[in-house]
Amino acid sequence: MALRRTGEVRGIADLCRKLYAREGLRGFYRGYIPNLMGILPYAGIDLTVYETLKNHYQVRQANQAKFSRNKVNFGPKKSDCLNHFEKKK
Repeated sequence: MALRRTGEVRGIADLCRKLYAREGLRGFYRGYIPNLMGILPYAGIDLTVYETLKNHYQVRQANQAKFSRNKVNFGPKKSDCLNHFEKKK
């Protein structure tokens, strides 16, 4: 990071004018390629990890749903008890 003295530029518009006067339009894109070279590997790894974890989660959810459908129900449900007591009133 390049440090500047305080008061060297008066704002973003002044900075843009000085940059354009000194380096032209190309100065605004300086460092663009090296920045992309750093971002692309990060984005690739991030997307790969996200997709892998998402697939593991979906498989796990599917297995849990399959297990819960095959689960044996022991005893009455809460709603059965409530319906029984409401009918007696």
